[in-house]
Amino acid sequence: MAGRITVMNELAKDAKLKGQFIVAVKQVYEGAYTNFLIGLLGEGLCTKGSSGLELDKRLAFAPAITVIKHVGDTFTNSEFLQFLETHGIGTLRIAGLDGCYCVKSTVLSALGRGYGVELVEDGVLSISQESWKTCRTELEEKGAHLVQAPQLEGTL
Repeated sequence: MAGRITVMNELAKDAKLKGQFIVAVKQVYEGAYTNFLIGLLGEGLCTKGSSGLELDKRLAFAPAITVIKHVGDTFTNSEFLQFLETHGIGTLRIAGLDGCYCVKSTVLSALGRGYGVELVEDGVLSISQESWKTCRTELEEKGAHLVQAPQLEGTL
């Protein structure tokens, strides 16, 4: 995990130097029934008021915007889409967790809307590395450009 935090901080530093925006995304389940089930089965992760909703304290950057989503796909939040449109953003550099769920949903949605996607492999976490290999291949086949953080230096 510490290695991924370092990657995130380096990505943020690179983005800041290039005048690019950093967007933080938080998953917060909504609905009493959903929150009840997540409380029982998912240890309360991503429910309103849970400690896991805050950004990791080791992340050394302040996002331009924090997007709250209630399902895996970040594009379900209209503020996110508006932010991209307002700032003329056409390519997204995506890192985060979980690679086979939220990251995958957001990447597929971005590609479907015509955005370019740079998927930072060493900046993606997944609960299952085997499943992530399959997901990563699928995302690449659908148009995501797979990169490693060191490859980003001097790009864009």
